[in-house]
Amino acid sequence: MINDYLERAGHPERVASMSTRYRCKDKLPPAFFENVALLVRENLEARKKGGYSLPAFDPWDEPGHLNSEALVPILEAIRAGGGKTCVQTLAACFPTLSGKVDVRTYDMGSLAVAGGEAETPERVLELKRREGCLVSVYPNTVIMGGDPRAARQMYGAFAWAWNLDAVDPYKYWKILGDYRLSAGEQAGSFHPVLFDAEGDAVLTTASWENFAEGIYEHDLIQELTFCLGRPAPGVEPAAVAEAAAFL
Repeated sequence: MINDYLERAGHPERVASMSTRYRCKDKLPPAFFENVALLVRENLEARKKGGYSLPAFDPWDEPGHLNSEALVPILEAIRAGGGKTCVQTLAACFPTLSGKVDVRTYDMGSLAVAGGEAETPERVLELKRREGCLVSVYPNTVIMGGDPRAARQMYGAFAWAWNLDAVDPYKYWKILGDYRLSAGEQAGSFHPVLFDAEGDAVLTTASWENFAEGIYEHDLIQELTFCLGRPAPGVEPAAVAEAAAFL
């Protein structure tokens, strides 16, 4: 779509890969952004009529610094169409994308990186309060990796401690089958989720089992935190303080 509009506008530049998306910066005509807004508006209207939940719109993967400058007007067009924006963010995306992203999904390696606006759990909480955005991470190997305990920690205590709204199991779609698994670095480390006769998921690997356990532990920690803030009558203050210190 971008290359079509570049050609119509008489520009010789073309976006040939993820790393060359910056070439469209300041070269796309107003009609391009009007059509982006229209696509978003029509998508939302159709979903509302069908009774479906409303998505956030994710136009580009990991834009980085140069590509983020070209992405800003596209995000503004999405919002003009009434949509929320979502971006797989790297630390280098900021401050260019500050205030432009409703759902920030950080590459795992971009947490705690200076300049990424998510350097500490406290900064994550501050960011969410300031911009009203959601913050998540996508650790690509916690389900498909070699140590199944990583999934339990990531979806449990880690997500809670870093004030994350979600952990995105990126590449989870590989449960549907992916030919690249036979030759890629993840070969042999991942197996599908199966479904029984009633349609319930059957976890077939230790990683998926730990994934489920981590979510349970996260909910448990949240519930304990809530209870500590509203202790039942008769609970000793010292016991509340000890539990809070443990968490």
